[in-house]
Amino acid sequence: MKNIFILCFIIGLTFLELSLESPTKAPNSPDGSIDMVRVQSHIDSMAQEVHFMGTAANRRVKAYIEREFSKLGIPTEDYIGYCQHHSWPGFYKVARTENIIATIKGQEKGKALYLCAHYDSVLEGPGAADDIHAVACMLEVARLLKDQSFKNDIVFLITDGEEMGLLGARAYTETQDLNDIGLILNYEARGNAGPSISFEWSDKNSWLVHQVREAGSRPIASSLSYEIYKLLPNSTDYTAFKAKDIPGINHAFIEGFSYYHNPEDTPENINLASVYHTGDNMHRLAKHFADQDLTQVKNKDAAFFNILGGLVIYPASWHKLLFLVICCLYIINFIFAIRQNKFKLLSFLTCSTFLIITLLITGGLGWALSKILYSIYPQYEVFYSGQYYNHMWYLWSIIGIGLMCYNSIFNYLSKSTSDDNLRLGALLILTILSGLALLKIPTGSYILMIPTLTVALCVLAQYLLADRLQVSSTIINCLSGILPIILLLPLLKSFYLAFSIAGLFLPAIFFSVICIVLLIPFTDLITNNKWLKFFGLSVFIGSLVIAHIKSKPTEAHPIPSSAYFLSDIANKTNYWVSNEDIPNVGNNYYFESAQKEVMYVPNRTTVLSVQTDLASVVPAPVIDLTSDSTQYQVYFKLAEECYQTRLYLSPENLKSLSINDYDLTEKFYKNDKWISIDVYGMTQDSLVLAVQKIDPESPVRITVGTRYLKIPETQIVPSAANRVDGYTNIIQKVKI
Repeated sequence: MKNIFILCFIIGLTFLELSLESPTKAPNSPDGSIDMVRVQSHIDSMAQEVHFMGTAANRRVKAYIEREFSKLGIPTEDYIGYCQHHSWPGFYKVARTENIIATIKGQEKGKALYLCAHYDSVLEGPGAADDIHAVACMLEVARLLKDQSFKNDIVFLITDGEEMGLLGARAYTETQDLNDIGLILNYEARGNAGPSISFEWSDKNSWLVHQVREAGSRPIASSLSYEIYKLLPNSTDYTAFKAKDIPGINHAFIEGFSYYHNPEDTPENINLASVYHTGDNMHRLAKHFADQDLTQVKNKDAAFFNILGGLVIYPASWHKLLFLVICCLYIINFIFAIRQNKFKLLSFLTCSTFLIITLLITGGLGWALSKILYSIYPQYEVFYSGQYYNHMWYLWSIIGIGLMCYNSIFNYLSKSTSDDNLRLGALLILTILSGLALLKIPTGSYILMIPTLTVALCVLAQYLLADRLQVSSTIINCLSGILPIILLLPLLKSFYLAFSIAGLFLPAIFFSVICIVLLIPFTDLITNNKWLKFFGLSVFIGSLVIAHIKSKPTEAHPIPSSAYFLSDIANKTNYWVSNEDIPNVGNNYYFESAQKEVMYVPNRTTVLSVQTDLASVVPAPVIDLTSDSTQYQVYFKLAEECYQTRLYLSPENLKSLSINDYDLTEKFYKNDKWISIDVYGMTQDSLVLAVQKIDPESPVRITVGTRYLKIPETQIVPSAANRVDGYTNIIQKVKI
């Protein structure tokens, strides 16, 4: 009965914390707050279709945003910017971006508050969540604030080209005076549901965190996400501002990851509670920071996290003292164990070794499971980071693996050693991990230090109350388990969402740490219940079975499928091409029986292709290319609006290079044997490429690939699939 009570206690606390970190529905009567009817109308209007940068659809969304600001009486300006981005060796991006800037003027000449989001979408989908929801919320916040008086300017910066490398934000930060920016609040999405999380912060953020707690509505934030995000290669528009040392906070919701960069990222599929949570907090924070002195927002680093609906904040410098206390508590517990004749060196070493081995085994099983899943279900890899619609069931499979492994090892160890040595071994591992966390993620090390401190006090209390009633021990164990449970178990879900199926070993390791922590207060539950192992096995098998049942693409959950048309004019050959190595239900018609050919496509060298007849398919002329060898220029006349032009050339004979008078002569010519340049936002109708040659007698040969959102024949797309890159790529060659 006691163990059943403890198990219900753990489950109840976990779901309580998860519920307190979930977004709430919008009120029926807005009453001066976010009106979701208006917000939803904005989303419906802007996310009707793919609006990739530089396209007519993109300009329609831009015009809609400017009209809505005009209706509010808020002036806007177009910021036309150019930028050049070096993504990796040999590959470059050049772009003309069209940012929108709308300003509500403040009463004083202090630093401005910037609200930032992007209005362009990926090529794969209409971007209702990423990032139209944020733009819609900004329009609603502007409506609510336009007639109020504030100290600071409120600047709505709505960028273009974020999806192709933060191009609008880069153009803005590289050419504008940023000294007037006091704080920037950036809004994003990495899914279509979940709470709006303040996941990235500028350094020395203690004042900012306190302000968010004061002004926000159920703010979700942690210094752990701040630390982890710094270690990951991800980026948002705020990345460009943070590199310029601009204080700021990045917000996003991350659940429903399957819909990220997906044709199904539509207004119908977005979670409106998540949108409301975003808009409500955007409104509250904008009102608050618009009346704050933003000249000095940096002071010191904070450690912070959510607990039972609140936001706990304290100086991150306390972690050094906290670690010292943990070490002292471990020594005290060690001495108590020796004095009470409960310490056995061999048993202690055995327990510590087996716990570490089990942690590594569990992580290894998580890694192996991810590899097996991708081999059995190759359609998962089509999704961004492999997060297929059924991906949450694999979190349960990881929990099942952990329960099986740790219940088995704990049962084995409990037969050959005492509970005291098992607890001391677990506490040693947690102390070491806390020290490593302090070194690697200093402001986020609370995630191990606080649970370790709590269970260390639990062990000490058990030694001090060794002769008291058993009920006292049970109460102490439950009380000491509260903080570890509400800190660690809900975070397991966030860990999984952040690292996806490809990184299953990380949530597996994290769950192992949770098992080691909970072993100390709940030893009897974990070591003396053989049913727990079979429960874990049932969870593991059951989750895999359910995931398998849900693994087949359906009309409700279609698979994004790649197939585009490639026309090589020089070789008079056409191809259907896929950016996926293995055919799936969405493109089997073209590739199932096709020969796999190796052809050069930048960023990918192996594609599936099938040749088609050139004359019967390609509209002619698609592109007129004329060159002037005396002026060293190539003139492009585009019959269809292009969203991207790719130039592939050797720079060995280049002295300079410009596109539409935008100079590209940078450092790369000296270091690269070849270069591929993607041009965005400049190729709506015409383009002029001009070069200066080192040797006037030697030609410069250029391969030109022009992409436009049109397929020359009707594609066959099954109901269980969506086309993600339905475009035509025309390959031509020219020399000057």
